[in-house]
Amino acid sequence: WEWSLSIFADMTRSTVEPDAISYNAAITACEHGHQWERALQLLEEMHLSRLEPTTITYNVAVNACRACGQWERALLLLSNLQANRLEATAISYGACISACERGHQWEH
Repeated sequence: WEWSLSIFADMTRSTVEPDAISYNAAITACEHGHQWERALQLLEEMHLSRLEPTTITYNVAVNACRACGQWERALLLLSNLQANRLEATAISYGACISACERGHQWEH
């Protein structure tokens, strides 16, 4: 995951502008490295660079939180996805369900 983020950082310093796919890949690398905080930072950077996150972007961010037991943040991301008028998918809901399960939060 560190190499992936290093390559992403190199891209942001170059003349190549990262797109949603690049951000999605970087956030997925954070999931694999159990770096949920960095995943959320990348999501925020995406907003700041005026790129619109997609449902896939939110899904990979939810998965990064799920992998680290951050069920509350996963649910918040699902809420943000819907607030941004994106359509949640079975993957979105499944990742949140899994995050709640990992956090032993059966009532959510």
